[in-house]
Amino acid sequence: MTRFRFAALALTATALVALPGEAAAPPFDTPATVAFMKDLSSGRILYSKNADQRIPPASLAKMMTVYVAFDLIKKGQLHLNDIVTVNPETWRKWHGPAAGSTMFLSPGEQVSVANLLLGIITLSGNDACVVLAEHIAGTEPAFTALMNRKAQELGLTNSHFGTSNGWPDGGVTYVTARDLATLATATIQNFPDLYRQITAARISPGARRWARGPTSPRPIAIPCWAASQVPTGSRPGIPRNPVTPLPAPRSRMDDGW
Repeated sequence: MTRFRFAALALTATALVALPGEAAAPPFDTPATVAFMKDLSSGRILYSKNADQRIPPASLAKMMTVYVAFDLIKKGQLHLNDIVTVNPETWRKWHGPAAGSTMFLSPGEQVSVANLLLGIITLSGNDACVVLAEHIAGTEPAFTALMNRKAQELGLTNSHFGTSNGWPDGGVTYVTARDLATLATATIQNFPDLYRQITAARISPGARRWARGPTSPRPIAIPCWAASQVPTGSRPGIPRNPVTPLPAPRSRMDDGW
């Protein structure tokens, strides 16, 4: 089951880059196998370690699932208030402890695209990814074809997607930290309104049972879009892989961070 940790914003450019007229910053290293940090306002790479090493992404693959959905919403081909019915066969495959993190959907349940996106973004719902993928493309394989097409369009030259939720698939799905940073940047820059709307949404009373907790004014976890929240997905055999694109300080303050 994927675990999410909040990445501290204290590790900023001042910790990694020498300021004019000051001594160079001391060398920095991390025990993480893979790491990548980029300042979006300047485009400067603040830290890089094995940025082009192919790794299994775990739930970071969900970044592309949401990107595809955002792109369709922007084009008017998908709507946040569209209602989706949960396929019983999908539910049978993606429920219970063996299914990892889920949104706790029920067979035959009707749920909006907006709540599916919240289930993916806030709960890392494996079931929500597949239900949304089937709604968009008919089948999950057809949806992953859309994911790979978008990856090519974005220039993700070292990434390939075989599932909508990053579930281990024998190496079919792989990414690099650099590619994930490119994807995170594209999400923030190409869909600023959707990005703010979804990541700032409160969990509605009807959806609160999915979160198993009180109403939250911020997402419980965000797949690597916001600078202050980075999932370090871990399943057996899958390394933790933090990737942090940093928006400008002013925008972080405006978002309440």
